Amino acid sequence: MNRVSVILGLLLLVICGARHSRAAGGAMQEVIAALSNDASVRIIYTDVLGDKKSVRNDLQVSPERTFHLILRETRLVPAAKGKPSQDRWQLLIHAREWNGQELLESGSLAEKKLIWLLHRRAAVTTDAAEKLNASTLVGVLMNRSQSFPAPNSGKWALRSAALTKKP
Repeated sequence: MNRVSVILGLLLLVICGARHSRAAGGAMQEVIAALSNDASVRIIYTDVLGDKKSVRNDLQVSPERTFHLILRETRLVPAAKGKPSQDRWQLLIHAREWNGQELLESGSLAEKKLIWLLHRRAAVTTDAAEKLNASTLVGVLMNRSQSFPAPNSGKWALRSAALTKKP
């Protein structure tokens, strides 16, 4: 490769990295953390993504705001001596209002708020699929060191499974 293409490639990486860091600056987590404890939250869509390992949940917090929560398994890296083990999966937040996605930090106020709202939703909803998905999300958020349930484990009510069920 010549120097010009290397420099252009590095410049592109720097520009994209700066753009992503602004998007991942915590704006979505701040919005979630600022939700009131009695906010109405619904899981309107749950399905497996193209990699067949990640699960996407669309969380509607108001008629005009929907968050896409993507659970993605990470490669398990052994912990160094004296350090806690890494999370076995990631929860990414994406919304149309923001360009990019954020990693929901373990133990953050936003994560605690999501646990509370999803636990409340699981308790009050009469929709069996939403109850199952909310309960599963609460379980994995409360213990990130466990692997999250695989899409075909029966612990998710997936839209694609409902669409392909035979009568």
